[in-house]
Amino acid sequence: MKKILSLLILLVSMVTAPLTVSATPDDVDFKELFDNHQSIMLIIHPITGVIYYANPAAASFYGYSLDTLISMNISNINTLSPEEVAAERLRALNEERDFFIFKHRLANGDIKTVHVYSYPIDIKGETYLFSIIIDQTEFILFVNRQHNSTLIIIVLLVIVVITTSLGLILISQKNKRLKESERFKALHDISFGGFVIHNQGLILDCNKGIFDITGYTYNELMGMQGVLLIAPEQRDFVTSQIKSGYELPFETQGIRKNGEIYPLRIESKSTPYRGKQVLITEFRDITEIKKVEEESLRMEMQWDKLIQEMPLGFNLREMIWDEKKNPVDYRFLDINDAYQAMTGLKKADIIGKRATEILPEIEFSWIESYAQVVLKKQTTAIESYSRALKKYFRVVSYPYIDDKFIVIAEDITDRKHQEKALIEKESEKGRIIDNLPGVYYQCKFDNNRTMLHMTEQWERITGYKPVDLINNKRISFNDLVLPKYRTHLMKTWLESKKHNRTNTLEYEILKKDGTTAWIWEKGKAFSRDGEWFIEGFLMDNTDQKQNEEKVIYASKHDFLTGLPNRRYFDDKIKEFDKPENYPLLIAVIDIDGLKLINDTYGHHVGDQTIKQVANLLAESWLPPAIISRIGGDEFLILSPKTTMEAYKQSLNDLIAKVSQIKIKEIQLSLSFGSAVKTDQSIDIDDVITEAENSMYSNKVLRSQSSRNQTINALFNSLREKYDEERDHSDRVSRYCALMGEKLNLSDHEKLELEFAGRMHDIGKITIPDYILKKPGKLTEYEWEIMKAHTTNGYQILRSADKYSKLAEYALTHHERIDGKGYPQGLKGDEIPLFSRIINICDAYEAMTADRPYRKALSKEFAINELKRCAGTQFDAKLVKVFINEVIVNE
Repeated sequence: MKKILSLLILLVSMVTAPLTVSATPDDVDFKELFDNHQSIMLIIHPITGVIYYANPAAASFYGYSLDTLISMNISNINTLSPEEVAAERLRALNEERDFFIFKHRLANGDIKTVHVYSYPIDIKGETYLFSIIIDQTEFILFVNRQHNSTLIIIVLLVIVVITTSLGLILISQKNKRLKESERFKALHDISFGGFVIHNQGLILDCNKGIFDITGYTYNELMGMQGVLLIAPEQRDFVTSQIKSGYELPFETQGIRKNGEIYPLRIESKSTPYRGKQVLITEFRDITEIKKVEEESLRMEMQWDKLIQEMPLGFNLREMIWDEKKNPVDYRFLDINDAYQAMTGLKKADIIGKRATEILPEIEFSWIESYAQVVLKKQTTAIESYSRALKKYFRVVSYPYIDDKFIVIAEDITDRKHQEKALIEKESEKGRIIDNLPGVYYQCKFDNNRTMLHMTEQWERITGYKPVDLINNKRISFNDLVLPKYRTHLMKTWLESKKHNRTNTLEYEILKKDGTTAWIWEKGKAFSRDGEWFIEGFLMDNTDQKQNEEKVIYASKHDFLTGLPNRRYFDDKIKEFDKPENYPLLIAVIDIDGLKLINDTYGHHVGDQTIKQVANLLAESWLPPAIISRIGGDEFLILSPKTTMEAYKQSLNDLIAKVSQIKIKEIQLSLSFGSAVKTDQSIDIDDVITEAENSMYSNKVLRSQSSRNQTINALFNSLREKYDEERDHSDRVSRYCALMGEKLNLSDHEKLELEFAGRMHDIGKITIPDYILKKPGKLTEYEWEIMKAHTTNGYQILRSADKYSKLAEYALTHHERIDGKGYPQGLKGDEIPLFSRIINICDAYEAMTADRPYRKALSKEFAINELKRCAGTQFDAKLVKVFINEVIVNE
């Protein structure tokens, strides 16, 4: 690459020093070419970074005056650190890299993404970096900030065009200099070299120039054979040329005094001299000319090689005009292999031919565009579709000589298809985003969250149109965020920006109608051209947040009473357990006999009881006290700054209220326990345990008496409410007592059997009135409810120690000997003795007494039924005792 850019070295020399050849109308002003070129060019010292030279295009791009820019250091422009910039310069100097992507800062502070091609060049024996800068900011934004590899080719194209143009112009300049040096001058013009006058091969006279060329002195040359100044192997040739009278210049080889062979151009003419006809031979040392010619040839070969091997299509064309100088066509003069490959046109088929001949469908717009390149002498770059070749091309056109112009073409069909696909994809992405339930946005990373883009769903969520927020037109996004969230949001965004993390947030905003909405946001900060932005997605999360709050509320509150639960209590007690809340009172309250109420009247009555007690507790202990339901029948009270005396006063008020309440026939009662934490040395868990133990002690002392009283109250209520049930239980109890005597039971057993007969139907207290008093036959559903009186009676009686033994008889007094009874299907001796006795007494009494649905049956009928069912429904032995010994005298 350093060799290829030798032309540019010459260019820089022309910029930094006056031309050493005479200017002619055909000469090229290299400094003017450099200064007037549209490309941004800098020459930079590779070690210090000082900008050695810059063209006006660079000054215009960076926004500095030319004098200011040339005095600057490249580190003042590059956004990398000075150390990083220095490292990149060394890579370019050592030719480790020639292509760079940098961020350059303009005078107004804007940041531009540029591609830089940088190569080492020699200027007056010192090495500098020649850099071509290409602004890529807009293109990178278009492809969504992605690098596009074709840019490198395009930039190479520009370099090739620049290098080619300068190289061709320089070659022309050197050839002009060569021609100028070959002009024949008068013999007296000694500045062109040396000459000798000789006769018969002997030197008669010479000028000073021959001394400089050969290294001989005047005295040494006088009388010398002139042929000795010619290289030995060329002497015969030169002698023959001179003797033949050949007077045109020709090239040969000379030999200096020191033996050095050098390229020589000589020209001999016959002329009178001192009265004689002699030969004057001009000697011209053409060493430097040969070097220039060799360099020109090498560069021409390099150029041809570069043109043929470059991946872009090269064309040399000539514009064709009509008589009015209007463009009508162009002619192909040369193309490279890449152009043949990308177009399918063969070089042999198109060279010298018109474009309209080769491509009949060519659009005239292409011809007009090329005409402007030739007329205005300026480089143009266009991207367009060629209908004739059915492809997209990026074409850079460069004026050459006269009507000739150079075209560098790149097939961008694939890229265009990719861009089209990208646009379609972005369009589809936009449609998807617009139809999402949330809002896609981009905003600046500033305190206002200045919106640059928002989708239309924002209006549905907040009532504000997106345009209201774009560039804070009517209101900023931050204004809508409730103040309590703003500091936290900014802190979170700064943290996520620092660690390059995606941010997920939840917060409340103010809607246009004055209500609030919960927003769920997910986004990420990113930088572009030195400025930070946020891109993300917003969703209305109000419903979900409310549901979450309901779930959280439900997880910490009792669904039945709405009071806090044990989880809530455990959280709060940690907050309350502080010296400023001492004395901290904890009370445990339990509902007595709740299970009995549930078993007797159903859980709906039990639930009503729980809610009634919860309301009483809430009336007795106001906030900041916390009342929690921590179990089925148990409550906890947490009351800060409460002494035991104050608690007892509230407790007495509560007891007075409870004493006035009955749950149907059952008196409501509560058990209490309490403890107080007075200093930090006491463990709060120990305080809770003390309160629980106190409550349990109170409950044990009161519970049995209370339950016994409750069962008595239930039984008496059943007797008072239903005359038939009162009479029925009395007669069954009397028959059981008689059976106990006939079976020779002990006094204790007889008393227990009599009591069991009286209480066997206590479970009917749980049966609805309409079933107990129904005058007709029960439905299947009603019968199932009626049969439940056995299990309900069992649950009622077993809750009190006094009646717990009777519970089994209440449960099994409808079991049958054959196992077809209820509720357990027991048979034979599996059925307790007292239950088999009650079964017979109950059946006989039921048959011989009036019922809502029939009159009493006769004794004879009842006895026959007992006999008929003996061994199946009833115990046969007990039936005989009952008939023959108990009711015989009735």
